[in-house]
Amino acid sequence: MKFLFKKTAIALVLVTTLLGGCKNPAEDIKITVNTDIFKSPMLFQFVNEKNGSEGPKDFSVEIKGPNADLVRTPSGGKIFKASAGLLNLMLDRTANPTPNNPVRFTITATVAGFAPTFQHVEITSATDPRLYKIAMVEYANPAIGNGTVLATKAISNGTANSELNFTTVTNADLAQKAEITIPSGTGFLDEAGQPLSGAQLEARIVYTGTAVNGKSPVPTGGNIVKNVIGANGQPITEDLFFYPAGVVTIDMFAGTKEVKGFTKPVNVDIEVNSNMINLNTNQPIQENETIPMWSLNQATGQWKSEGNAKFVKNTAGKLVARMQITHLSLWSPAFVEPIPTMLIKRAICNMQVTVNRPTADVNQTFTVNGNFLDKSVVLEKGEKTKTISLSVFGNSSATVTVSPFLLLSSPSSYGTLTSATYSNPCDQTVTFNYPPAPDGTIKVDMDLQFKCKNKELRTGVNAMITVTPQGASSDQAMVYTLVNGKGSGTVVNGVTYNIVVAIDGKSYTTKFTASKLDSPLPTIPDFSGNVIYDKESNTLKIVGQVSKDCN
Repeated sequence: MKFLFKKTAIALVLVTTLLGGCKNPAEDIKITVNTDIFKSPMLFQFVNEKNGSEGPKDFSVEIKGPNADLVRTPSGGKIFKASAGLLNLMLDRTANPTPNNPVRFTITATVAGFAPTFQHVEITSATDPRLYKIAMVEYANPAIGNGTVLATKAISNGTANSELNFTTVTNADLAQKAEITIPSGTGFLDEAGQPLSGAQLEARIVYTGTAVNGKSPVPTGGNIVKNVIGANGQPITEDLFFYPAGVVTIDMFAGTKEVKGFTKPVNVDIEVNSNMINLNTNQPIQENETIPMWSLNQATGQWKSEGNAKFVKNTAGKLVARMQITHLSLWSPAFVEPIPTMLIKRAICNMQVTVNRPTADVNQTFTVNGNFLDKSVVLEKGEKTKTISLSVFGNSSATVTVSPFLLLSSPSSYGTLTSATYSNPCDQTVTFNYPPAPDGTIKVDMDLQFKCKNKELRTGVNAMITVTPQGASSDQAMVYTLVNGKGSGTVVNGVTYNIVVAIDGKSYTTKFTASKLDSPLPTIPDFSGNVIYDKESNTLKIVGQVSKDCN
């Protein structure tokens, strides 16, 4: 079982300031500004959890939490919208995050066709850029280990006039399912506990179980949890490790209103892996045993003890964890242990992992996965190799993988590499060697400016932009970090690339074909420029201008 940094933070990133608060003192004077007034630049990339599939595009997000008032858009605004799956944020100039006094907030995203998700953010530096990759489950195209159901059933004036059943669909990657049973006569309630009306009930459900490939279920936010209310109603001060039997996210709507509660308990049966160990007996789970049951407030990221679920046999004779719930959220029957206890019992040890790359012209972040915690390997510009210690469970076999988090400024010669399987991973040494870049590599210097349409004001783009081979998925995007409009990287001769700049809820897109010739960028509204090739340095200089309305 692995702790996924889901949706996790990794170095390097996007945005800094644009145009906010700048005033033109005279309409006939052109002003060029360097808007370096905000702190802690961040890029959030929303992707489909199923690799290679199309991700979410344009949508609004909510930002909540203790320091949400410090979060700004690149132009200083507080209306937060992602465009082309990218969201650029920063902190207000008054923020002063440190390791002892971090800035914390939560991003929640609800996108049509995808399960709602959230990302907790903790910023400890006013200067270090941060990059977050947030994977979202698509109902119609779930990733490995997920089963979904989208269904609409008739109700009568906000009440179930017969028993309603919703069952997630199994697939080649997941043999288990979840079943939700709503008793006849159940009324549906809003967040304030008031009855809802409506003639139809729409259900959107995602179940995460033990995948066919052996991957264990991981709750949203990862297996290590810090914000927990215990059975006594009081906060649990120590960090906990969750061992879920499964995870189910349930969203329902009566008519157009969101359902938050029920007038009768609703049964949720989660099929479980019969090889799961009961932490109380250290033996495989048995019928009639119990397991703690937890709900997650996705707006705040707080877990809450909700009593116990019971292992029973369903009508098909399969072992399920049966929960009775009265409100909607993310639910999980899960054994838990304090982190210090877990580390002792699971015999945590280290593997030495080395990542080698053929060139060192850009910063690059890789994610290394074992059988416990994921870890980032950040190779700075000028570094071709780095070795890290990876914590693993010593009493379980381990296979290590390494993959680029996002490809920064160089062609996609970096894929996912996989090690052999080690029955005893403690003190093992693993080396990953990436191949050289493709033939025909050309250097790129980018110079990109923003120009106001409604005033004579120009500024260099301070942002992370994506450069993606045409026809490739967002997973294959290269990311160029621009400082005052300037950044550099490499491309492959003959390949056509899309450039996407996403700022303040709007994206600007153009394309170019890498070649050893001069050429204009295509004639596209609000995005113009030229590509100039320098033979002596084998460099393409892309000079562009994005036009936008300014406040």
